[in-house]
Amino acid sequence: MSIPYVVGQWVRGDRFYGRPALLREALEGSRDRHWIVGMRRVGKTSLLRQIEQLAFETPGGSVVPVVWDLQGSDEPDELDLGFHDALLDAESRLAEAGVAPPPPGPAAETIADLAGALRERGRKLLLLCDETEDLFGLLSREPDLAVPLERALTASGARVVLASSVRLAATAGSGPGAGLLAAFGTPAWLGPFDAGESRALLLQENLPPERRPELPEAAVRLLASRCGGHPFLLQLAAKRAVETGDAAQACERLARDPTVTHLCDVDLGLLESADRELLAGLSAGIETSPPPSPVHLARLRGLGLVRDGADGRPVPGNWFLGRHLAAQAPAPGERTSPPPGAPKSGQRKAPTRTDS
Repeated sequence: MSIPYVVGQWVRGDRFYGRPALLREALEGSRDRHWIVGMRRVGKTSLLRQIEQLAFETPGGSVVPVVWDLQGSDEPDELDLGFHDALLDAESRLAEAGVAPPPPGPAAETIADLAGALRERGRKLLLLCDETEDLFGLLSREPDLAVPLERALTASGARVVLASSVRLAATAGSGPGAGLLAAFGTPAWLGPFDAGESRALLLQENLPPERRPELPEAAVRLLASRCGGHPFLLQLAAKRAVETGDAAQACERLARDPTVTHLCDVDLGLLESADRELLAGLSAGIETSPPPSPVHLARLRGLGLVRDGADGRPVPGNWFLGRHLAAQAPAPGERTSPPPGAPKSGQRKAPTRTDS
């Protein structure tokens, strides 16, 4: 029997799980501008591709989806050619709407022209922008591009969804492009799956019964608990559990696997120092004084980096991240200066907590 979990690639269709509210909002919501922020490998690209598929498959749909991958847009001509490539990928949809892909040209002008051409035919451009932080990296070097792009993305009549890492959200209020992000408002966090979504993914409930993996109920509960709703970890851990027949052993091995340790390192590297210190403190059972604000904790919860432990106290968002943070903590006496998250004056050690 083949193992149906997909690890390391974007998914859509019957391999896509969860995110119903975000899908509805992107396709049917009253606003035309949406900004989605998430950590690494939580499914930003998959979400955009699922929006694309649903828009394309909707009978008589009013929107024409175009996925624009902005990764590697280091120069203005790369930005323009990247958008032209996106239009070639969507050529059949544009043709169905009675519009031919425009020739290569400045991306801002092409977006505005395409949105106008579709509007004349009673349709709307649905522009799905992936790896958006690369665009703003380009704007920091080429600030003259900011105003035309802002006009194209906010005033052309297109419906636009931006997907980016948390790093862009941390710098949203400054630099070229700040006005563009301001037009999109507060981002929606692409956080962890809830219990039902995690279970559906682990059991691959979108597939016919004969194609679903054999995963005992105890394994489902263990994996759901340890992965904390992280879709990549759920897929990876479930795959290993099916292969080995032992979910607990699979998790122990994955906690030391370079794939998981690198994921944790990259995610921590995307965060501000205050976030890293807070997570290190939660992992070590340290309560800060003053405690973190509810707004700070809510943001980390929304990103899947914090959840409630068995005693109701906040802990790292999944078992693997907690293990990684604990492994990074210095041994007693190893260093004289306090590491990130170590108690300062006025701090106290919280009771020891455990989590499955």
